[in-house]
Amino acid sequence: MSFFEQIKGIFGVYNIDTNRAASLARAGAILLDVRSPQEFDSGSIQNARNIPVGGLKAQLNTLAKDLPIVAYCHSGARSGMAVATLRSAGFEAYNAGAMARLSEIKWPKPSR
Repeated sequence: MSFFEQIKGIFGVYNIDTNRAASLARAGAILLDVRSPQEFDSGSIQNARNIPVGGLKAQLNTLAKDLPIVAYCHSGARSGMAVATLRSAGFEAYNAGAMARLSEIKWPKPSR
């Protein structure tokens, strides 16, 4: 992944607001929590899938490429890095930022 792609993901080119996140949820997007397993176990958004950002490259083959991915973390920094990784691998991915922003959205259970 190029340095420019990393910067775009981290600094907001693919950031979305909660309205766009809700719209993607209704369309069946995958909700991806990129925090550590310990953070995930201490509380997460219902129906989120946990793949820590540090292990994302090794898990790319477990994600459906035909569904959009909405990534989140504690503050938005790690999810920005995750989005850059996902986009460089050909995924449609968005950074929803901090988990607290997404807690009121009804996320459907993933179909796969």
